Amino acid sequence: MIPGRPLVLLAIAPVVLALLTLFDETMLWPMLATDLGIMLIAALDAALAWRPLVSVSRTTRPVFSIGQPNLVKLTVRSLARRRLVLQLRDDLFDGAEAESLPLQIDLPARGRVAAQYHLRPSRRGAYELGDHTLRYPSPLGLWIRQLRLSAVHPVKVFPDVRAVRTFE
Repeated sequence: MIPGRPLVLLAIAPVVLALLTLFDETMLWPMLATDLGIMLIAALDAALAWRPLVSVSRTTRPVFSIGQPNLVKLTVRSLARRRLVLQLRDDLFDGAEAESLPLQIDLPARGRVAAQYHLRPSRRGAYELGDHTLRYPSPLGLWIRQLRLSAVHPVKVFPDVRAVRTFE
């Protein structure tokens, strides 16, 4: 879990009260009560976000062409009862690039979304597309849930056959 912007902004209140405590000792109890309240709300939000709510599956051709955009399709499914706006990043192999990563996905409650990106490898060989890394906000928005889903997918990269045909 990564602290979200709202949690960081909430944490300013106890800091201000702590500074006021330097001048007025009666501010100690309000500061402690504010600390406790923020901790309880943050803990509740973290507990509500603890269970993974998203699954991802990847489909692609088993052979990619060097220097060409190769299509990678993703299907993202939600188990959440609420809409999720998430970032999705695939771990790419060395020598591969994808300009559209990370993907921004608006996932409806208990819904499914198809997404895609184009991967451009620069070297031939046998490789693996790696895991998916997802980020989405907790129910109250105080935390960012980061989730790594195992998804090793072997691919082979060969020279572009279509480019060779242009020389025939």
